[in-house]
Amino acid sequence: MIECVVNISEGSNYKILSDLARVTNRSLLDLHFDPYHNRSVLSLAGHHLIDDLKELSRYCLEHLDLSSHHGVHPRLGIIDVAPFIPKLQSTFEEAEELRQRFAEFLDSEIGVPSFYYGDERSLPYVRKHAFQDLSPDFGPSRPHPTLGASCLGVRPPMIAYNLTLDADIESVRRLAATIRSSDVRALAFKVGEFVQLSTNLINPSNYGPMDLYFDIRKAFKVIRGELVGIIDEEYLAKIPPKYRPTLDIFTEDTVQSRLKHGYESPLL
Repeated sequence: MIECVVNISEGSNYKILSDLARVTNRSLLDLHFDPYHNRSVLSLAGHHLIDDLKELSRYCLEHLDLSSHHGVHPRLGIIDVAPFIPKLQSTFEEAEELRQRFAEFLDSEIGVPSFYYGDERSLPYVRKHAFQDLSPDFGPSRPHPTLGASCLGVRPPMIAYNLTLDADIESVRRLAATIRSSDVRALAFKVGEFVQLSTNLINPSNYGPMDLYFDIRKAFKVIRGELVGIIDEEYLAKIPPKYRPTLDIFTEDTVQSRLKHGYESPLL
């Protein structure tokens, strides 16, 4: 099974979000959205993955426009990031094949250029160098007029986990710079009256959400934790049950639970 975690540059329009859930419903395992980031994250998997990605892309072409987008999260496009992740005995070769098929579709039917990341380069590198000294790996040499460009990855599982802190933005920016490593990517964002430490935990076997939460709590007041998307059972198992309510991560948030019991978006 290949999972694709699609990041869409829209997180505040409930009608559009419910439509995104509807057009991907056969593959949808989770939908997370945030109005401050103005971003949604759809976790997709299953036999209909490519077909649902195509329907999602066609919908975005018809209804979304990057030129009118506002949000705190950096982005290159509307279909901004789509990593393909091998799960349950699937291989990286299978993930690469699906990425290639999606890139070919974005080029031939919609005209969106794609930048690859993973073994090729990191996602932060793509964001910094795209259309400067880095050309797209697939598709036209210029951004699409309304959809921009897409970053298509092949990578191992990681965990996107955010902490809302009672702190000022400059302190959290310094914190984010301090904790960045081969295991952690971090950014700081102002979200309402608080500040969010937004992280990608790249090697969750080495450093997971509980490690992050309790490390940060030593120096800052943590208002809440937030899992973006879903988590694999093996990483949830590293969190003792007594700490899961504190981190706001539970069994029903696992990939395996969603595959077994299904998922119905609250927006449907």
